[in-house]
Amino acid sequence: EYMGTSLMAADTSSVTLDDGVLRVPALSGSSKVELCLDLRRRLFWEEHHKRTHRTEREIVNAFRGSDDQCVLTVFHPDGSKKFSFSDNRACELALMGVRAACTSRARTVGLRNISISLWTGTWNLGSELPDSDLSAWAPPNAFDVYAFGTQECDFKAPAGVAADDHWFDILESHLGDGYVLISGTSLWSMRLAVFVRVQLRELVGDVKASREATGVGHLAGNKGGLGVSFALGDTTFLLISSHLAAHEGFVERRNSDCQEILAGLAPLSRVAGTDADASHDVVVWMGDLNYRVVADVDDALAAIDAEDWAQLLATEQLAEQMGAGAVFSEFTALVPAFAPTFKLEKGRTELSSEVYKRKRVPSWTDRVLYRHAPHVSCRRAGFDSVHHALTTSDHAPV
Repeated sequence: EYMGTSLMAADTSSVTLDDGVLRVPALSGSSKVELCLDLRRRLFWEEHHKRTHRTEREIVNAFRGSDDQCVLTVFHPDGSKKFSFSDNRACELALMGVRAACTSRARTVGLRNISISLWTGTWNLGSELPDSDLSAWAPPNAFDVYAFGTQECDFKAPAGVAADDHWFDILESHLGDGYVLISGTSLWSMRLAVFVRVQLRELVGDVKASREATGVGHLAGNKGGLGVSFALGDTTFLLISSHLAAHEGFVERRNSDCQEILAGLAPLSRVAGTDADASHDVVVWMGDLNYRVVADVDDALAAIDAEDWAQLLATEQLAEQMGAGAVFSEFTALVPAFAPTFKLEKGRTELSSEVYKRKRVPSWTDRVLYRHAPHVSCRRAGFDSVHHALTTSDHAPV
């Protein structure tokens, strides 16, 4: 059973794994397509046409083309099992399971597992360029992969330089020569930049980016989302940065924005007919999500002085909506153990309620969420804010 799909065994035969090659025949009606997977080189090919398949999308498409019952035979060292499926969707999910099983066999076929550290940061810059070093937010040379999601990142750049290129140059200079930008994408004043260590660049492949504007006609305002998909070794990543509808009363609009963004990122899906987030091994969604704490302003400020984060989190919209199953299904939200990140007085460094503007209830609008496939081991290393170090915006970076 994988991702909720039950596989019904039809029969069993005694075929063994041959020289590290897993043979996966798919039967549909009178036709037969045999797909082979080389566990050592991670290459796929179609036995009949001898054509190499390198992506999951191609593998799935090789199994499609008929509405008849799909049959998948998986060969393993102790034999094989044949599974039947009522539709293509179930077969696609099973193929993801085959991929997971192959990953778990890496050590037996001479491949090596390495741990990757991933830093993700989100910040609404408030259309102002930071006036200090970014190290408190993104310590350089401390992680293997860096993903910067920014909103309202629209400030005056040097003559002849686009605002997004100027921001990407700032990040590249901050990280130094040991990192390379694999994707930098923009939508209005939103940016998403992904860097990897130079030593890991040869392991990165299949980099794709997409974007989705929310609102009427997908044209109005400065809200929406950006996505970057890539493979690092045998693991696939999807990083999403978004800016959702503002103001306390627009909860349903924010939920709708998330669905609209996910639908708009469909070109990044690695399995035809499957949502982009469900077709990657590791997914991180970050941004100015704009979900608010619902409380009296004075009560919220008193809780901040007492560092009673539990009191504020008890009335937070994001937790409420996720608990109701209305948004971010299958995601885990990192829970803040620091002061709310919005709405701050610019230029103030105090760690007290005095730094908040009284016209808004202080809230953790800036968030990070993640999900991962069952065969991938993920450990959360930390979640923090540095509003005392970068004070040019009314949002704190996280």
